[in-house]
Amino acid sequence: MAKNSSSDTSAASAAVALASLANVLNQTSPAPAPAPAPGPMPGPVPALAPVAVPASIPVPPVAAPPAPAPTTTTPAPPNNTPDWTMRTELHNTEAHFYRGPLPPARVLELLASPETSKNARSALTGTPGGYLKYLHFLGPSTTPVSRRRPGKTKTLASNTGAENTSSGSGSGSGSGSGSTDPSPAPRREWWQCRACHTDLHTPPDQISNLGSHLYGTAKPLRPGCLDLRADHPAEAIPPPLRDAEGKIVRIRPDKPVPATRAARQERDP
Repeated sequence: MAKNSSSDTSAASAAVALASLANVLNQTSPAPAPAPAPGPMPGPVPALAPVAVPASIPVPPVAAPPAPAPTTTTPAPPNNTPDWTMRTELHNTEAHFYRGPLPPARVLELLASPETSKNARSALTGTPGGYLKYLHFLGPSTTPVSRRRPGKTKTLASNTGAENTSSGSGSGSGSGSGSTDPSPAPRREWWQCRACHTDLHTPPDQISNLGSHLYGTAKPLRPGCLDLRADHPAEAIPPPLRDAEGKIVRIRPDKPVPATRAARQERDP
């Protein structure tokens, strides 16, 4: 009985201690804040109007690239001009550097001919230094009969009136009427302009006629072929020499130097 009473006393003491501790804790800890009062419920959300979606979005036009500035440069000729190359058949020959339309056998034949002029040889050997580089030599040529000028009439000399009066025959054949002896066709050379592919026939000692074709004439005023076709020739040609003003300078046929006219000598009165 004594043990039971002591146990009850201890339990009671422990309960009192716990109650005191709980009382202290309640006094030191803050009181919880009251919960906020619930507000009014939000009203119904209004329905949004449907957004119209276009079927296709227009794309702004792309600006065209600016047009190129106008130029005065002559367009390059089409790539169909003859491009003459050296022939393997002429290697290690006199015509090693020949570039032109003639067959190799014809080139060697013309070089072996004693009638081929100096200017023609320079063209056949591929070493022309002046304006002959704008020409092809194609061989000897004779003027067609339809283009020949009438030759001078050679009249047989006759005694004035003596033969007609003294001769009883009275025929006078060949004495007064005279006879015509047409002169033979002069020897000419056949050249071809590389700028326009025109065939030119000129005597060997009048090579300046070829220069007149290339550079024109002053009287009558006629522009030359190089002035007209230097920018668009019939085949590739070296650009002609020009002065400070851009005008084409006439050079000699055999040397690439400007041609100068010799001063005229004054005639004796």
